[in-house]
Amino acid sequence: MSLKEKCSNPMTILVVFLIVTIVALLTTFIIIRSGDQEITVVVQPLVAATTVTYDTVPVDQKNISNIQKVCRSPECAILSYQLLNFRDESVNPCDDFYKHSCGKFIEHSTQESQFSRKDLILNRLIKEFVMKTKKSSSKSEQVMIDFNSVCGRYQDPENYEKMEHLAYKDLLKDIYQMGGWPMMNDGLWKSIDLSKLIYQIGRLDEKKEYINLGLFTFDFSSTRKFYIDINEHNVTSDFGSFEKLCKVAGLKCDKKDYEERIKEILEFQGKLQKLDSLLNSTSNRTITNFLILTYFQYTTYQLRSFVNDACERQLLKFFPRASYRIFARNHFNKENLQAVSNLVNDFKKGYIEMFEESTWIHEETKKKAIEKVEKMEKMIGYPEEMEKPGALDATFETINFTKNSSAHEILSEISRHGIQQFMDFVSSDTIPDLSRLELKTNAYYSPKENMLVVLLPFIDDPFMDYSFPKYAQIATAGALISHEIGHGFDSKSIKYNWKGEKEKWMEKEDLKEYKKRVECLILQYDKYEDPDLGRVMNGTKNRYELLADDLGAEVAWRAFKKSEAESDEKIFGFEDYPLDKLFFHLKALKMCSGRSQPYWITSNHPTHSFRVNGVLSNMKQFAEAFNCPVGSPMNPETKCEIF
Repeated sequence: MSLKEKCSNPMTILVVFLIVTIVALLTTFIIIRSGDQEITVVVQPLVAATTVTYDTVPVDQKNISNIQKVCRSPECAILSYQLLNFRDESVNPCDDFYKHSCGKFIEHSTQESQFSRKDLILNRLIKEFVMKTKKSSSKSEQVMIDFNSVCGRYQDPENYEKMEHLAYKDLLKDIYQMGGWPMMNDGLWKSIDLSKLIYQIGRLDEKKEYINLGLFTFDFSSTRKFYIDINEHNVTSDFGSFEKLCKVAGLKCDKKDYEERIKEILEFQGKLQKLDSLLNSTSNRTITNFLILTYFQYTTYQLRSFVNDACERQLLKFFPRASYRIFARNHFNKENLQAVSNLVNDFKKGYIEMFEESTWIHEETKKKAIEKVEKMEKMIGYPEEMEKPGALDATFETINFTKNSSAHEILSEISRHGIQQFMDFVSSDTIPDLSRLELKTNAYYSPKENMLVVLLPFIDDPFMDYSFPKYAQIATAGALISHEIGHGFDSKSIKYNWKGEKEKWMEKEDLKEYKKRVECLILQYDKYEDPDLGRVMNGTKNRYELLADDLGAEVAWRAFKKSEAESDEKIFGFEDYPLDKLFFHLKALKMCSGRSQPYWITSNHPTHSFRVNGVLSNMKQFAEAFNCPVGSPMNPETKCEIF
């Protein structure tokens, strides 16, 4: 509230009036009481260099020191709030540490988890930016503004039919440029130029990981290599969208004939694994129908998403790099980048130390494992090349649409531009890989590049801040980053060497023991009884995450013990709390979520409760910190250890 608003508040005026009245009454009372007494005023000369001394109150210097060592940043205040309010102290930490740390999370959040809450905030930040910015000198920003304008009009019920008609009209125009579609029975299709048609229907998938060319795909997987795979696109019968196209073309399409053509296409699709012989034995008409149908169905799916998905979500989906740039420029504290880079270096040292101290792997295996860690690359936030002014905008110079373009024109242009970016990257050794930059709360490890990627939202509030004490940085976002490094040694990535090439670098005897230890984690998860879902987990499906969790926790603890935590700033409310215990509370904090949902049964990730209880029950350091008796849920007699 402004000063003007405060002064005009009726309650403020009343309070001021009462204070003035009371002061006046007291003054009058004093004058009346002193009226009968002679008042003598004594004036003394001012003496130069007079020294005035005051009594002082002894100060406890130790307490001042403690106060000065409490982290006072807003981010630390939020961290303190979460630690104090998410926990349920009625639950014994040795029985269920997840509930002990997160039992009251649901009382303080409307979102399923802190990750989903962060993603929602990201959506809103991008929406706010494009809504308030009408014109921008940045090419990437202007593209997003124009897209949002068209999306908004498309989702307006009053404009929908007109906008859809324009989109289908442009789609029909593209199909005619492909030579026509036999299924439409309009007499325009004559023959097929297979190479040209495959080029014309090429499109970038939603995840921007491969180019779909109808019969096959180019899979890039974020490397300069690409793989050709047989297309597994599932053709479906969608007569409704086909009928709309016919209507725009001024045709009356027969449903029975449409279904006959679909049947032919499905038979063709089922034989795609034998592509060479299939092309020679199949009519050009059926091949054309198949290729254009896959293109048509994907395009109409995108048009439906244009209506059903919130515009801000589509902005993040279609313009991940531009959205990333907006977040980095307007909402991210770059001081976090160096803090996280330092953490990664600490964790790499921890992994090397863990391998050196392992009692069961042979020296040659240790050497290869350490080499993989030492040469693991990292991308924290974004490539260095993106720091240059205009670096991202330069990649948008070739994308062309305006706020007057149709939805189909825009989606086609986005796909064309994306394919061009991919091909430029694959054919060059100097163009940076921007495909990793997505505005998501995520970090990941790429085995084919032996690279750790940490995205900006993952190292932002509430997961990380440079103002956090070092031990808090390690236990929160740090522990999750340590987990991602651990993926370099999970059951899938263990097959790749430090160059990202497939190699059996573990000694046979070591590999056998390794698999035995991974099996311990699998069985442990199979037997886990989730408080919401019961005992329905599949450890085999989750084995990669289980192992990364286990390794990540071990190495994060090592980094914590080397961080000189005792001399670091305290977190408010935990000034006298043992730091070993606080480390585990901080680690559990980022896994706090609502009730486990049924989708966790088929998810590749373990439930959040297991990622706390299961992982920490394998750590003797946890049992020692909380003095958990042997045989208690959080200190089982049998523990799983990897390296």
